[in-house]
Amino acid sequence: MRVFLKFLFLFILVGAFWFGWQYSVKDNLGKSLKTAHFSDVLDSRQISAWVENLRKKINNQTVFKVFPVNPCKKTIYYDLGNIDPRYGLNRDKILSLLEKAEQPWEEEGKYNLFEYRPGADFKINFIFDDRQRRTLALKNLDQTLNTLKSERDRQIEKFKSRNRKYNELVARYKKKLAHFQAELKKYNKKVEYWRKQGGAPPEEYKKLSKEYKKLQKEKASLEDDVEEINGLAKQINKTIRKEKTIVKKYNDQVLTYKTKFGVVKRFEQGKYTGKEINIYEFKNDADLLLTLIHEFGHTLGLKHVEDPKAVMYYLKDKQDLNNIHLTESDKKALRDLCQLSK
Repeated sequence: MRVFLKFLFLFILVGAFWFGWQYSVKDNLGKSLKTAHFSDVLDSRQISAWVENLRKKINNQTVFKVFPVNPCKKTIYYDLGNIDPRYGLNRDKILSLLEKAEQPWEEEGKYNLFEYRPGADFKINFIFDDRQRRTLALKNLDQTLNTLKSERDRQIEKFKSRNRKYNELVARYKKKLAHFQAELKKYNKKVEYWRKQGGAPPEEYKKLSKEYKKLQKEKASLEDDVEEINGLAKQINKTIRKEKTIVKKYNDQVLTYKTKFGVVKRFEQGKYTGKEINIYEFKNDADLLLTLIHEFGHTLGLKHVEDPKAVMYYLKDKQDLNNIHLTESDKKALRDLCQLSK
């Protein structure tokens, strides 16, 4: 019974509004016709002025909305429009991302706000232009930086390994050299003693010859150590030069990176026009998902918010691409727009 009374009341309101409007328009039309002046030859400017005056009077009639439309109580149906093949996306993948983009708003609004419907007037397009070319160039630059960083890391590890070996060789060489010098000193002292004696007996001479050969072997070993140390030192210096070259290339690339792409961009990767959403660039799936959620927010009627971490912030900067979610600022904007209770 209560439902019936509500519909009856609504019917009476609509009827009253319709008859009141009809009467007002006809009354204005009648008055306008009575006050209009015609001559034998119609003046086009006079007729245009009369028509414009009549249009203004009709538009100025009081019109009221019986039930204001709540953007969170209607479903926006969309379809895929133009998809540039250079993006390398198939329809199934796009639809999967769009479904994910719907969820944050629908979970908060507790209504089926968006729905894919083939043939729907509202389109989502993927337009390839200089923005995506710039993004691809940026992606290539990122890969170059990563490659240079990996090369530099390898050179640093190589330097550390060679430097450790170098220090070990030098320490061993110093120890061997000290022993050689001590033995050589002893040998020379003995030789000098027997020289003053007019020569060494055969037995002593034999011992001295044996010590001499041993010293010669130690000397040759020391010379080999010096050659190895010098060779390793050259390798270390070469590694250092290569590492410096890589660092310079890396810094040059970073400078290029900052010059071309270092400025935090406004949300220009996508745009809601009122009739469609156009996607212009994205780096990866997460980047595209954030853009779709942002543009869906505009489609609902949301404006930008002041929270840098929010989906609806005007810059794409501090949002967590690994965990895209509505912040409290996003939720409040939706609640205010849709008159939702917290």
